[in-house]
Amino acid sequence: MKGVKVILGIVLAIVLGMGSLAHGAKAEKVFLRLDPGGHTSLIGDLFFFDHGRKLISASDDKTIRVWDVSDLKHPRLIKTIRGEIGRGFGEVYAIALDPTERILAVGGFLAQGHGVNDDIVGIVRLHDLKTGRVGSSRS
Repeated sequence: MKGVKVILGIVLAIVLGMGSLAHGAKAEKVFLRLDPGGHTSLIGDLFFFDHGRKLISASDDKTIRVWDVSDLKHPRLIKTIRGEIGRGFGEVYAIALDPTERILAVGGFLAQGHGVNDDIVGIVRLHDLKTGRVGSSRS
C-alpha cells in the first residue's frame, strides 16, 4: 500500500509541475497516460507481415502496436504508434501495409467531425512504419 501511495504522489507532483511550467507560457494540452504494454480497448484490426514474424494491431484505445511474434510463447512489443489523440476521437479501426512494408495506412475516427468536418474524419493517415511519424518514408 505504501508503494502505491508513493507512485500516486510522484504522478501528482509531475502533473502539478507540468501545470506550473505551462502557466506563464503558451499552454499546450497534456495527456496523462499509463501504458500497460498492451491494448486497453477493442482491437479492430490485425496485420501480419515479415513472413508472419511480426504483427501490427490497431485499437479503439488510440494506439497501433507492432509486435515480434516469431516466438509465440513470448511475443514482444516492438513499438507503439500514437496518432492524433483527443477526447472523443483517435480510435483506429483499420490498417494496411504497403508491399514494401514501409508505409502503414491507418483508418478510423481520426479527427473531430460530428458531421461538421467529415472530410477530415474520413481521411486515411499514412505512417512511416520505422519511425511512426505521419507521412511516408523517402529512403
